[in-house]
Amino acid sequence: MIRLQHISKTFPSKGQTVQALRDVSLDIPDGEIFGVIGFSGAGKSTLLRMVNALETPDEGSVEIDGQELGTLGHKALRDVRKGIGMVFQQFNLLESQTVAKNIAIPLILSHKASKEEIEQRVETLLDFVELADKKDAYPWQLSGGQKQRVGIARALATNPRILLCDEATSALDPETTGSILELLARVNREMNITILFVTHQVQVIKELCRKVAVMEQGQIVETGSAVDIFSHPQREVTRRFVQAVIPDAIPKSLYTMLQQEQRPFRLLRLRFLGENAKENILFRINTELHVESSVLFASVNEIQKQIVSVFIVQFIGSVEQLEEVAKLLESRGVAYEEVESYESRSA
Repeated sequence: MIRLQHISKTFPSKGQTVQALRDVSLDIPDGEIFGVIGFSGAGKSTLLRMVNALETPDEGSVEIDGQELGTLGHKALRDVRKGIGMVFQQFNLLESQTVAKNIAIPLILSHKASKEEIEQRVETLLDFVELADKKDAYPWQLSGGQKQRVGIARALATNPRILLCDEATSALDPETTGSILELLARVNREMNITILFVTHQVQVIKELCRKVAVMEQGQIVETGSAVDIFSHPQREVTRRFVQAVIPDAIPKSLYTMLQQEQRPFRLLRLRFLGENAKENILFRINTELHVESSVLFASVNEIQKQIVSVFIVQFIGSVEQLEEVAKLLESRGVAYEEVESYESRSA
């Protein structure tokens, strides 16, 4: 368990004080894939560096498996750090060393493994990251995705229980990013390693993480399961991220067309989650309530094997019929919000 309690951190900058973290509390259970997302300057990288004590809090405490890092001596802290691997945005490989030697660096520095043990561990990791044929290559001979696979193998060399990923896919193209996320999912699944991934890429959160925290101006403003965050974003900053992968707005030109409708109508944004995404609710509304409907926008996504759908629908009918539409949606557990209505135009 990773536990951060009431963490605050400030840094001096050009004669001023910048508050990077403000009273941040977060629990990350063992075996979780936890994502922290925020725009540049939100404080997410500072939070990440608290976990391996590369940064220390001005206030608050950081605990790893019940051990408060701020109370540990040098040797005890070093032992904790051995159980934490780190994957960087820019790979941080030694260009003068081969792939095999880059992966071996943590083992060599630990002085606890023989040459034969190091070679065996390196070969095992090269197979795992699918780079067995690159053992004697140098970083400058690799693609960006291959370099990051080396970085992941190096981070796994000491059999860590926690893997910290700091914008680990930001330097990669979308296709390569997908392959790296698949590799990290295997790391979590097959090695039961807890992964903390900080990023500004919402697609990474969508594809990899089970739990999410959203940061803004040094604070965690929203947290929950990935399904909850993507299906029902609560804060404006979260909505901005979610809309990048699950759009939920109609083009402005459509509003001009809506102005021409003289009958009463309501424009509703419907959100379907899991089982209720399978129900043909619009068919029921049309046939049971005799309301005319028009789908102006639709988006269907899969988040952690659950279907998340967003529809923007124009319902046309009498004021009474439109009230019945809302009641039926509520009775079927369909979340909705009004985008616009022109009920006042009814005669």
